[in-house]
Amino acid sequence: MRMPISLPAGFRRLGAIGALVFAAMATTGCPAGSSDIARFRVTDEVINSDLQPISATIAGIGNGGRLLPGGGFEPTMFRTMIIAEHNAPDRVIADAKYISRYNTLRSGALDDAEVEIYRITNGAFEIVRRDRVPEGGFQASGWSGILPQGRILPADDPQVDLTWEPWYRPDAPTWFMVRAVDRDGALSPPSAAVEVRSPAGGGKQGRIKRDAPKLTPFGAELTEAEDGPEAPSGLRVDRGPDGTPRLSWRRAEARGVVGYSVYSSDTAPERQNGHYIELEGGAGAPPIRAGDMVILRKTFRDASRKRLHNDRIWAAHAAKQLRSGLLDFWSDEDPHRSWILRDHTPDTPVEGAGRTYLELTLGVGQSAQIGGVNHGGVEQDWYDVLEPRPYRIEVWLRSDRPSKVHPPDHLRNWPRMAQGERADHSALRHAERDRRHGAGAQGQRRVRNRQFPGLPGRCGLSRLHARGIRPP
Repeated sequence: MRMPISLPAGFRRLGAIGALVFAAMATTGCPAGSSDIARFRVTDEVINSDLQPISATIAGIGNGGRLLPGGGFEPTMFRTMIIAEHNAPDRVIADAKYISRYNTLRSGALDDAEVEIYRITNGAFEIVRRDRVPEGGFQASGWSGILPQGRILPADDPQVDLTWEPWYRPDAPTWFMVRAVDRDGALSPPSAAVEVRSPAGGGKQGRIKRDAPKLTPFGAELTEAEDGPEAPSGLRVDRGPDGTPRLSWRRAEARGVVGYSVYSSDTAPERQNGHYIELEGGAGAPPIRAGDMVILRKTFRDASRKRLHNDRIWAAHAAKQLRSGLLDFWSDEDPHRSWILRDHTPDTPVEGAGRTYLELTLGVGQSAQIGGVNHGGVEQDWYDVLEPRPYRIEVWLRSDRPSKVHPPDHLRNWPRMAQGERADHSALRHAERDRRHGAGAQGQRRVRNRQFPGLPGRCGLSRLHARGIRPP
């Protein structure tokens, strides 16, 4: 039986993925000129008898994950896929946007990640290499265009006002450079770079609005060229009437220059290493081939945007997705508050403990809030919410100094859960079993077990305040 199957262009480009999906089918040859049609012959011949799944699209799993996405204190696993574009012994080379995940990851973000290399061999999809990324192996630094695709600045107006998005890292150095563009899309060498600091109190990021009238449509693809125009000169930064930084340069006099493209980076030019992933390698490891599917996995027990995200998405919502949904602060930015996930010991007394617990370190007089709110309503069944019946909250604590834990002020109508010996250095663990929700910790005893009425359609878990207390 022959079936004509029309595939989108994007699917045809990802040949490795297509081979995975149709790995159990034997393909026939396509006639010349039939590039838009793929034909498959369906038979009972088994090509790969042990075809394993390689991914699942799940918002979050672990204790509390169904009620509050990201809930619970289980480590976060980040996984991504890259198609290698060049042959190399131990280096994954691909477009910068795929290495950096569209200019969001910084160098070092995926150091120590586990790596699997998949390849189609004799019609079967198989793992040909397992490896890891050593320290310094993940490189994602360089220039990124700030103009919308298909737009350039006109040649007769060599200047642009710089703005920063509210989520850009405050008071951070940003470098800019300019390249001239000729009528064929050939780029000049980069101009000298200038440094500008982002607003200390937030602002709007160095990206020009898509509807800015001064941008010129440009249909040709921008390409590197040895015989391109000369690099722009005289790049400098002045302040406009309202204090906005204005980037300007000398107008190109060469024939054929039709405009300019502007680029930015949060890494100084002398420290830019490009975009690639170096693998640890070893004797006998097969070299990487163009077309190989590279899967990277890294488990995070803390959440540090200093090590993970670049400055462009510093405070963006997407940047917070690797942080536990029950915590509202990063693990290493406050000198008086920090946290990390630790493995439970085999003899932990916590019921349904899971893999890890939260170790929360508070300075004297400092507080932290743990919990979340889930809005939905019992009239719908799409979102998990608490049903109108009693629930039990369990809090497991381990202390080395006195401290307190209690519900926040806006939940005073709920029974007080626990108050007693608590620590500057303590651990809380959130456990969910059969819709019994609570925060717990690896500890020596169960501190308090209280019943309270459910609040239908509003709260998935109350917030707990933990405050460090100076020891006597």
